[in-house]
Amino acid sequence: MNERSAFLTAIREQPGDDTPRLVFADWLDENAETDRDRATAEFIRVSCLGRNTASGFMPRQAYQWLGAEPEHAHAPGARNWMRLVPTVLARHVDRVVRPGPRGEPACDDVRWVRLGRVVYLTIRLPVSAEPVNAPGELRWYAMALTFTRGVLKSAAVSGHSAAYQLATALAVDQPMSRLVPKQQAREPWDLARGAA
Repeated sequence: MNERSAFLTAIREQPGDDTPRLVFADWLDENAETDRDRATAEFIRVSCLGRNTASGFMPRQAYQWLGAEPEHAHAPGARNWMRLVPTVLARHVDRVVRPGPRGEPACDDVRWVRLGRVVYLTIRLPVSAEPVNAPGELRWYAMALTFTRGVLKSAAVSGHSAAYQLATALAVDQPMSRLVPKQQAREPWDLARGAA
């Protein structure tokens, strides 16, 4: 078992204790390989400020860190939640690929809103994970990402095809989360029931 896995195991075994989370954040600061690691350390720290309970409620600063309310969605730091799931978002197929402010591909086509600890979004993916079945055909899928105490707790996604396509990416980005396929959801907020 590597160090990262050991820290994640300690967090799973002690869900009500912030100490393993904070030790993991310190380790991430020293061993960060990606911006996702740095973002995870930041989110853990801000989630462990002040009073915390095993219920998953976080301090106000943690909600603010995740991202802006809908009316402030373009403010600096308003999209920190995206830093926690870059591999998932990389699966999104842009309608028009154009360079972002730093030359990186822009992903503005992902539609999202954060309400409390849940980010509701739609993401465009191939209709089938097997391109032979539907070459080039794309579809919007609804997702609900539920964050709690420094980690992504669950990701509900409409459609089994989308769940299949995103499972590996989610495991890379947030290994403690669970993926919940919801066949009936048409809109992201339809996923809220049973996702948390």
